[in-house]
Amino acid sequence: MARPREHDERTAAALVGAAESLLQERGNPEAITVRAVALRVDVSVRAVYSLFGDRGGLIGALVNRAFVELAEGLFRVARTGDPGADLIAVGIDGFRQFAIKRPHLYRLTFEGTLHCPPTSEPAPWAQGSERAGAALRGRVGEFLASHPSVEASTRDVAAQFHAICQGLASCEINGVFAEMGIVEPLPLWHDALSGFLNGIQAPAGPAERGGQPGARRRRSSTATASPTINAISSPSDSTTGRSPT
Repeated sequence: MARPREHDERTAAALVGAAESLLQERGNPEAITVRAVALRVDVSVRAVYSLFGDRGGLIGALVNRAFVELAEGLFRVARTGDPGADLIAVGIDGFRQFAIKRPHLYRLTFEGTLHCPPTSEPAPWAQGSERAGAALRGRVGEFLASHPSVEASTRDVAAQFHAICQGLASCEINGVFAEMGIVEPLPLWHDALSGFLNGIQAPAGPAERGGQPGARRRRSSTATASPTINAISSPSDSTTGRSPT
């Protein structure tokens, strides 16, 4: 007869839930300790180490949960037959809503408040980040397919689109827009995202064309993007982990 598992998936889910509760209550990932989480679930610290390896593995599992929740929001955005409008909706109704409704998870995942690098390969959040990336890349691919004159890769457009969304979300939930006197940020989101999509469709100017037609639209960054953006924009990079920067 098989020996029953001492710590099962329900225990793991309860521990991740306890970690999220601590984060939401205290607003600081330092509040997530192995002992505090075990105490909340009424299990031994051994259960945490058995299931997650260490504190970093536990927090990594919480980051994975955040990515999965984000992905679900992106996948829920309806298709209207206008891929450009749909992609803007992915940013506003998907990414923005996740940041507004789950700011503690957004900050943990995207704002560098986590200083526990992964101790395993792939990273604990690889599955969730790939799912979120697939949701975004799918919509970007549909937009590019409907605009064949845009000479840009799905990876690059997804990375740029994600970076715009991340910047807007951070400004909104951290009160930057409010300090500027902007009461309703929604128009900013729409203008920024639609402006980006219009911009990559615009023909390159004389200075940009140089000796290579369409150079501006085909250009990809030579700098190393953060692993968070890589995970969202490129499936091949999803196991490298999210960046704490």
